[in-house]
Amino acid sequence: MTVSRGVRSGLAAKAVMACAAAGLWAASGAAQAQLLGGLLGGGTPAPASSGAPAAVNKNTGSEIPNGSVLLVWSSDGCALPTCDPNTAQDFLAVIDVEPNSTTFGNVIWTAELPAVLVSNVLPNVAGSRSDTHNDPHHMLSYTSYISGGGDGLTRGRKYTFGGGVISKNVFRYDITSVRNIGKADIAVCGTQPRRSSLTDDFIVMPAPGDNHKILYTYMGNYVYGPQGTVTEIDPGRQAPTLLGICTASVPAVLPLLETVTQLGCIGGTAPDDNPLLGHVGITEYPGCVKANQPRNPTNYTSYPDLRPQRAANQGVFFLGNTDAGIESQPHGMGLTYDGRYLAASDYAVPASIGAAAINGALGAFCGNLGGSGQAGLSNSPLGICGSSFGSSVRVWETSYSYTKGKTKDSLKPANVYANNPYLRSVSAVPDGPRREPILIHEENEGLMAFGLPHQAHHCVNQKGWVNQGDPSFDKAVSAAGVTANKSTTITAASCTEGTANYVPHDGAFSASMCGGVLYYSPDITLKGNQTNIYGGQGPYWRAVYDVGPCTGVSYFTLTDDDRFLIQPVSGTS
Repeated sequence: MTVSRGVRSGLAAKAVMACAAAGLWAASGAAQAQLLGGLLGGGTPAPASSGAPAAVNKNTGSEIPNGSVLLVWSSDGCALPTCDPNTAQDFLAVIDVEPNSTTFGNVIWTAELPAVLVSNVLPNVAGSRSDTHNDPHHMLSYTSYISGGGDGLTRGRKYTFGGGVISKNVFRYDITSVRNIGKADIAVCGTQPRRSSLTDDFIVMPAPGDNHKILYTYMGNYVYGPQGTVTEIDPGRQAPTLLGICTASVPAVLPLLETVTQLGCIGGTAPDDNPLLGHVGITEYPGCVKANQPRNPTNYTSYPDLRPQRAANQGVFFLGNTDAGIESQPHGMGLTYDGRYLAASDYAVPASIGAAAINGALGAFCGNLGGSGQAGLSNSPLGICGSSFGSSVRVWETSYSYTKGKTKDSLKPANVYANNPYLRSVSAVPDGPRREPILIHEENEGLMAFGLPHQAHHCVNQKGWVNQGDPSFDKAVSAAGVTANKSTTITAASCTEGTANYVPHDGAFSASMCGGVLYYSPDITLKGNQTNIYGGQGPYWRAVYDVGPCTGVSYFTLTDDDRFLIQPVSGTS
């Protein structure tokens, strides 16, 4: 599929649209895509000669003002370094999703990437440029960044950010006019982080003014091993280049040693804001900490998995590690409703993800004690079959500040752990009663997505939250419940914090993609050295919905009023 400044292949467009509309990874031969998350108003339609065509009503022939579009962060189908970079370029696709439009479901515009040399890291460095072989993955979803003008960008304009999961590149698109998006800028070259790899989730950080920092997760260390980071940049950062070539940084020594020692946390837990060479303007906050947090806390569930091997990470990168704090593979993240805390969930050591296929292929050889009674090598604390998937959530405190050009600006020390003062807590989700023949299908394996409530609280018997006394069923859908809901005059302002009618929304949700379980913690704000009601340290988690192993329980969303959680299931067990 040749990249051009305009519309791509109709067949590819329809394939991307079909998968993207389902909210899933789109892998349609020539494209991979992920939703921006929601429909963006088209604004004032640009003339066809300068951008995508306006939406035209198929029934009347008239223009549809503000026709809705979907933005899809996509890659070309060729993934080999030997591909011609002139025809294997990644891009942002604009898809018409206005139902009555004559071009509904079609790609109506593509926005390209800059061709910067020596930007991608191994294995994509040979013969590639920043516009190829990125493996587009996450982007700034469900929102956009609006510049306040004091960040190096143009005041009032809207931007989104996207990352290359393999290349480590970070790109910025001006999406003010979503039907006429220009070529992206490269904000971070993959060769510029000093201790991180595998670009993941993006978020706009809170600040009192009009300008805000951008934070995003890196799931692994510099060479795709353990110990990922959350990383901070100015939204207007331009990756330093010289003669069209990215200025690389000097990789930090400690993260490389952490891969060799496998258990990590050997001293490299201070935020890395080294300003030399290409690293200027980047702050990498390590998530690794010696927290003495059990990887499988058994006191949080009625059906504890007490098998000795489940207390340890069976993957080769950790070799029997029992402290969830050490693992640090941040993936999905979110902010609490008041912006005071940032939380991220651990998914996997990047280099180990491919090993998941080995688990399935070897079957019983890599299995736990199951119904067949077979005991594979993974029953040993030094099992060789498990991938190094994560099972914990990390919380940082935000600084609620913005200063252009300042590093270490968005997060502040919580002073809970001596060996990583920036972390507020590490908490692990428990394993459950299932005994899976494939190790990584256990309930707590691979926390991918993270979700936080939008509201501070609700009041008992508030409209929409009327409770008829049966916790197992929402009585608001019964006749009596509907009547009670209509008659109530209680609003969110009818109760105050500390009173019996005040129900705080301090909880959080996380989901294990490999284990297929949705988890809930009633209070994500607890410190890591604070004793919870079960006698453990920090937040505690309970399984609330078990879909089944390997069902792809990953991304979900909470409605704005916090009453409903929408959980897609992308596979079957």
